[in-house]
This record gives sequence, structure tokens and C-alpha cells, in this order.
Amino acid sequence: MLFNIVKKLLIPAIILSQYGCASQESHGLTVVASTTLIGTILEEIGEDRVKVSTILPGGICPGHFDLKPSDMRAFSGAHMIFYQGWEPWINGLLDSEDARDSEKLSILTEGNLMVPPLHIEAAREIAEILRGKDPENSAYYTENLERYIKEIRDSKREILGRAESFKGVRVVSSRHQKALLAWLGFEVVATYKRADDMSPSDYASVIRIAREKNARAVIDNLQSGPEDGKIIAEETGIPQAALSNFPIDGSYISTLRNNFAKLETIIK
Repeated sequence: MLFNIVKKLLIPAIILSQYGCASQESHGLTVVASTTLIGTILEEIGEDRVKVSTILPGGICPGHFDLKPSDMRAFSGAHMIFYQGWEPWINGLLDSEDARDSEKLSILTEGNLMVPPLHIEAAREIAEILRGKDPENSAYYTENLERYIKEIRDSKREILGRAESFKGVRVVSSRHQKALLAWLGFEVVATYKRADDMSPSDYASVIRIAREKNARAVIDNLQSGPEDGKIIAEETGIPQAALSNFPIDGSYISTLRNNFAKLETIIK
């Protein structure tokens, strides 16, 4: 009878372990990411071996983000803190008492990580850091990295194939979206800043260029808000769309695809 009781207890535990259901105890590393650009990479590569806390939600402008006490507490006990260095609030957090014992790691990959080649470069960099910090799971991180890169490349191949008709199409855009649009083949003839930082003469200049160059769309940055390009779109009569400069809902690939779908909708 005792044997049967032990068997009933052990078999479910073994099954849960084999199929990855005992998740909370499987987290070996606890890390903090400044934004979803880094957080999504850590989640894809680390999966159940890395517990990730991301400070900045994907849909919020970094310059208008208000830190909460819970954000500070996320640093407490973290093995590593990943950031890029441009975040306006990062230095205060790195210098806080909560982050005293955490290793601070600035990602060396430069540029807009929404652009697939740069996202892949950053993923390789982060995977190397995880392998160095947790060598026992090195093969696991490598396998996840290779899978993630394949998924990105598959999406990249499909998107660029559909973007053939966009090559040389002229647009004006938020400066935050210029790199992604250029990668897709668009010719960005003028860029603009946040509405709060644009003077009437700045708007007049962008509107003049848009008309002279026959721009076919105004591309806003979602995190900055739709007001940035609204005046330009109204004055020129060309369509407007807002693309996300950060992964939303935990998926870089999904956000990349959604961005492209918006462009296909307004540019016929």
C-alpha cells in the first residue's frame, strides 16, 4: 500500500518535470530589461531558465515614463540588469540601492533594434552573456537563439518579398522610424521630431519637402503619439500611419509584422 501511495505521488511529479510544467523552480537567472527591445530577446532565449522583468511597457514613450516603486523593487535580487544607455531614467535606477548587487550590462549593439539585422545582432550578444553567466545551460540558450534567429529570418524574407513594390517610395517620417523604413526600401525624404519639439517653421519645412518630393505617406512613431505627423498629413493630404518602435505584447516578430501590415494598408 505504501508503494502505491509513493508511486501516485512520484509519477505526476516526473511527468510535470519532463514536460516543463514545474516552471517557477526552473528559473536559474533573474534579470531586468530596461525596455521590451531587450526584454523580448531575453524571454525568447532564456525561456524557463531566465526570469525577466521589463521596466518600460512596449506602448509607452521612454521620455514620458514615470517610474513606480515596483519598478525599483524589480532590481532587488536581479543577477543582471540589461539596458542600452539612451534611456533617460536608467542612471538613477542603476545607482539605486536596489541595484547595488546586480551586474549592469549595457548592450553594445547600436541602432534601432526593431530592424531585423540589428535585432539578431543584439540577440547574439545577449545569448553570449547568458552562456557566460550560466554555462550549465549554454546549449539550451544556443538552441533557443538559433530557433529565434530562424523565425526572424523567415519573417524577414517574407516581408522583404512583399516590400519589393515599396522600393524607392518616398515618405516623410518620425526620426524614430527612419531606420526601419530605409531597411524596407523606402526613401525617407524628411523626418520630424515630437510635436512638442517642432516649431511652425520646422513643420513648414517638412510639408514643403513632402510636396516637392511627392511623398506618399506620413509615418508616425506610435510611442510618440499621433499628433506628431497629423499637421503634415492634413496639409499635404497624404495618408498617415503609426508604427511601433518597441515590441508590443511580448513579441518582436508580431510587432514587426503588424508594422508592415499598416504600411501595406496605406500605400497602395
